[in-house]
Amino acid sequence: MKLLRIICLFVAALGEGICSDEPFYCYYCHQTSRECNNGLVWNLHRVNCSTEKCFVYQYQTEMPGVTVLATFRGCQVHENSEIMESVITEKHYVNKKYFTTCNRTLCNKTGKISANFYVPLIMLLLHLSARG
Repeated sequence: MKLLRIICLFVAALGEGICSDEPFYCYYCHQTSRECNNGLVWNLHRVNCSTEKCFVYQYQTEMPGVTVLATFRGCQVHENSEIMESVITEKHYVNKKYFTTCNRTLCNKTGKISANFYVPLIMLLLHLSARG
């Protein structure tokens, strides 16, 4: 069990906490910036999420002569449709581009929900420690 706790601390330090006693976080931003659109984590806020469900909503707004891409990331406390309806664009046309949810801490850092590459490694380490 000591090895499991060490692994949990290591994974939590990397921002991919999967242990039940760790707080659940989502990245938050609602902007048209490159940082928010591309999920550059050093420029995204982290919010504590009691629902343990994050979302990413990317959409385009058609304005006269220009199409603007915006991204909304956060903790999902409302239904999907409420999140999409909450976007205010000053009466410009909104074209839904991408919407998804996920249920791992800090899983909404990219447009495509990131895979947790640490799970296979942890499973292997647990298997090896049980044998030894």
